[in-house]
Amino acid sequence: DEILQAQAQLNGDTNLGSSSGDTRIVYDSRGFTPNTNLTFSLCDDRGSNYGRSISISNTGRVTRGGAVTC
Repeated sequence: DEILQAQAQLNGDTNLGSSSGDTRIVYDSRGFTPNTNLTFSLCDDRGSNYGRSISISNTGRVTRGGAVTC
């Protein structure tokens, strides 16, 4: 598998969690994910008012959602 991009670890005050417990996103040779849509919640030390959801469709489209409970 070829890694397209990797990012540094989030700092200790930032948390990224997924709705399904997934810790990575994998794409097949056609550019699709084998899973259904994934939703992540991104929270930092500012609390729930600043937390946001991020959804990634199985075709790779990313959308930013609203506030989440952190």
